[in-house]
Amino acid sequence: MYRFSVQVDTGSSTLFIPDKLCDTCSSSKKYNGDNSKASNSIACYSDACGSKTCGKCGGSICSNGKCCAYNDRNYCGFYLAFGGGTSAKGKLADDLIQIGNSTIRSVFGSATHEGGKW
Repeated sequence: MYRFSVQVDTGSSTLFIPDKLCDTCSSSKKYNGDNSKASNSIACYSDACGSKTCGKCGGSICSNGKCCAYNDRNYCGFYLAFGGGTSAKGKLADDLIQIGNSTIRSVFGSATHEGGKW
């Protein structure tokens, strides 16, 4: 089980956490979906993947109305840019998350790159 403190951004529909492959992420805690029996990466051709997962696909590759991950076209990508010049991009994952006493299945961003000063 991973424990992450996250800040919910009401201006974005994508919650993200640092991925194990992120060498630009400032957090020392990183998500490794391989260690979760419930984790799935979202395929680029999946119905769950759409152009809205990363706005204008900044840093990711748009293909047939889908937003594929910039570093692996097999997976659905996301790209988020925030005020102050920070950004995050990576692939979408689907896993169980716990908030308080409730456990739910949720899609979230697994960031493989952070830009700017966090």
